[in-house]
Amino acid sequence: MMRALEPTEGIEAMRQRRGVAGVRDICNGPAKLCQALGVEESHDGEDLWGEFTILRGPGIEPARIAESTRIGITRASEVRRRYLIAGDPFVSRGPAATP
Repeated sequence: MMRALEPTEGIEAMRQRRGVAGVRDICNGPAKLCQALGVEESHDGEDLWGEFTILRGPGIEPARIAESTRIGITRASEVRRRYLIAGDPFVSRGPAATP
């Protein structure tokens, strides 16, 4: 599941949907990402792959890929299923502290 991204195209439309000026805060969390991309509750269960294109970006040094526990949840909060690029400004929060 994709939970955040760095917007590179369609930024003005995303800003309008989100009502924010800064690029960093457009897509840095799952709800913000959906709002920025115009994904609504009516899309639940639909195949959206025809609507979006995900392109391979520049290579990421393996040392920058971090694994963390999920944040803001109460069930299975110890499960490490959150992957991110450490230090990336488009991640909502850095890795959670290791329990």
